[in-house]
Amino acid sequence: MAENPGSFVSPPVFDHPWEKNANAIWLASTLSLHRNIDKFNFPQRLDNEKRRLVAELMEGTLKQITSLDGVCILPLDALHSIDREFLTEHFLMFEPVRDNQHGQTFVIEQSGKILIQINASDHLELHAVEVSGELEKAFHSLAAIEQSVENHIPFSFSNRFGYLTSDPCQSGTGLIVNAYVHIPALIAKGGYHKAISNEHQEGLIFTSLQGNPEDLIGDLLVVKNRWTTGVTEEAILSSIRNTVQKIVAEEQALRKKIQEEKDTHIIDHVSRAIGTLQHSFTIDTSEALRAISQVKFGIELGLVKGITIEAINELFFDCRRAHLAKKINADLYGSPQLYNARAQFFRELMASVELV
Repeated sequence: MAENPGSFVSPPVFDHPWEKNANAIWLASTLSLHRNIDKFNFPQRLDNEKRRLVAELMEGTLKQITSLDGVCILPLDALHSIDREFLTEHFLMFEPVRDNQHGQTFVIEQSGKILIQINASDHLELHAVEVSGELEKAFHSLAAIEQSVENHIPFSFSNRFGYLTSDPCQSGTGLIVNAYVHIPALIAKGGYHKAISNEHQEGLIFTSLQGNPEDLIGDLLVVKNRWTTGVTEEAILSSIRNTVQKIVAEEQALRKKIQEEKDTHIIDHVSRAIGTLQHSFTIDTSEALRAISQVKFGIELGLVKGITIEAINELFFDCRRAHLAKKINADLYGSPQLYNARAQFFRELMASVELV
C-alpha cells in the first residue's frame, strides 16, 4: 500500500555538518553508544506493551536533559520512509531502519549532530556525526547524554562484560567508531593494501561503505573498532585517531608525488569522471560516488576548476537516494526516474567544471 505523506510528521530542518566541510582526506567520523535498561529483555524479546513502556521512560528522561540542544521526538511509524532513510544517510548508519517495530522512536537534536534511537537493536542508541577530527569531543557529548539518562534509569551492566547489548560483540563499552577516509592516491598507485597492512591492528577493521574491503566505492576507506569489550573508550578513540592519521600522511605524500610527476594516467581518470558527470543520462549511486571521488581528487591535485572542495564534499552525501530526492523532487523517491534525475542534477551542477 502506498504511503500517504500527509499522515506523517517530518524531522526538523537542520544544517548538514558536511556543507562547509573542506576536508581533503579524513572526511567524517561517526560514533555510537549502545545501552539497555536493566531488568528488561532486549527490544527484540519485548512485547508491544513493554516496548511502549521503554519508549515512554526514555522519551521522558531525554526531554529533561539540558545538554541536548532541544529534542524532536519522531515515532518510527509516524515517519515517511524517505525521512527514515534520510536520517540514516545523514548519520552514516550502516544498518537500515527496521519497519514495523512498535515503540521504535527517533529523537533528533535540533542541531542535527546527534540522533537517538529507542527500541532499535538496543533500548538506547546514541549516534553522533563529526567532521572536525575531534573524536574525544564528540564522545564526551554522547557520554554526557548517556550519564544523564543513567542517573534516572539503570542500565544492564556486568562486572565481567561491561554494558550488555543485544549483539555480544558490542558489549563492554558499547562504543562503535567509524572514520571515513578518502584515499584515491593509495588506491591508484597500489598502496592501499600496504597501508592497511602497515597499520594493521587486531582491534581495527578496514572496510568500505558496503562492507567489502576490496571494493572501496568512492575511494572511501572506513576504519572502525573491532572490539568494544576489554578495551576502554579512550583506547578505542586513540587507536582510530592514530591509525587514520598515519593513513592520511601516506595519502598526502603520495598525492604530492603524483602532482610532481603529472601522472597522465591519473589525469585521464579525472577527465573521464568529469565526462561521466557532465554527460550521463542515468547514473546510480555507486557510479556517481566513483566519479565524484575522481573529480575531488583532481581538484586537490590542481587539475580541475569550476567547483569547490566544499561543494564536491557535499556531493558525497547529496548523491544518495533520500538526500537527492529531498533536494530535487521528493516524489521521485523510490522511483527508477530518480536515476535520470540524479544524472540531470550532475549535468547542471558540473556544466562549468573542466580540466585546468
